[in-house]
Amino acid sequence: MPEDQTGAATPASSERDGGPTGQAEPMSGSARLLAYAIGAFGLGIGNSMVFLMPLRARELGASFEFIGLLVAAASILPVLLAVPLGEVVDRFGPRRGFLLGAGTSAIVAALAALVVNHWVLLVLQLAFGATRGLGWIASQSYVTGMATGTARAANTGRFSLFSNAGTMIAPLLTGVVAQFVGFRWAFLFIAAYAGVFFVLGLGLKWSGRVSISAKRRRRDVGFRRALGLVAVPGVQAALFLTGARLWLAKTFTGFFPVLIVEAGVDPAVAGSVIAMSGLVATMMAPTAGFWCRFARPATVCASALGCAAVGIAFGPQLVQPPLVYLPAAMFGIGSGLSLPLLLTIVTNSASESQRGLVLGLRQTVNNVAGSTAPIVVGPLVAGVGMVLAFPLSAAVAAAAIAVAAVRGRTGPSPDASAAR
Repeated sequence: MPEDQTGAATPASSERDGGPTGQAEPMSGSARLLAYAIGAFGLGIGNSMVFLMPLRARELGASFEFIGLLVAAASILPVLLAVPLGEVVDRFGPRRGFLLGAGTSAIVAALAALVVNHWVLLVLQLAFGATRGLGWIASQSYVTGMATGTARAANTGRFSLFSNAGTMIAPLLTGVVAQFVGFRWAFLFIAAYAGVFFVLGLGLKWSGRVSISAKRRRRDVGFRRALGLVAVPGVQAALFLTGARLWLAKTFTGFFPVLIVEAGVDPAVAGSVIAMSGLVATMMAPTAGFWCRFARPATVCASALGCAAVGIAFGPQLVQPPLVYLPAAMFGIGSGLSLPLLLTIVTNSASESQRGLVLGLRQTVNNVAGSTAPIVVGPLVAGVGMVLAFPLSAAVAAAAIAVAAVRGRTGPSPDASAAR
């Protein structure tokens, strides 16, 4: 098999203009749209469940300490299982992986509606972390398999548009449903949401399966090969960048609203500030392919996350309207561009047969960084105050971004086909 500009092996039948590997004919417009649309599953349903689970647990008499454990439970199994789930996607194909993830997520959500004990909810939350993770990794594998090289940036940008939309729309609809039917039966809406994506998954035409040797099938569940991928410069760059992305996200979403409310800003305005970041992220995601015309994906991603880091560093100085929307917009730029570019970088750096595996590795770093950041930033805020804690947190992310920028220099060169 020939190699792309990253040095990762790619199939001879891959289409630079976006045709899926192994397909005789390029995808139709409707098939591409369906591939982008399944991006609204993973983050959308995840945010909805994290929103509803604590409310239902509290209704059942759970303590706040238990609720903290319940929220953390959504990330416990994904940390341990993201790599094996990526291996599952590689073995059986992203289409089957997505159907399994969406279908089992629907079952878990439906079971939550029948539960009247908060400890059982904890078990279901653990299971949901695995089922949702499988669907999310599979959807990423499917869309990144539709093109090779930097051409992936255009596809992942459109995919991220739907992902960002899902993070805004799904929890909003879940809240509206809960208002009318209560927290318990609102789980049935989440089950229906997953069911809709299961049906959409049935319409995915490309199996995405790759040839995996019998020797590999008999080996471990992927951890050894995942460690081998860490030695690849492009993968290293992606892992540092994805860690920085989650670190910045947890700092911004967890502490910036508190900062501006304590500065005297109305809660409604604080909510609009967070919404501004989401709006900018949604607008920026589809432009990822355009920016890759002029620079390597790793360079564009590092620049975007650098913009977010600067916004967070100067956030404490910009807490009054209308200036408060500036750090939110800067964070939105980094958040919106980084997801599609990270998917591009990490999959360009691995062979086709390792696509799910490397996406699982990225997801593992996501979960670790997302869990670690609040634990570190919280005491930092308590110790030195918001004004110093925000620049220090941004500096940690900036250090990771700088390392990634150096490691990412071996990535693919600017390519006009990225924007197709």
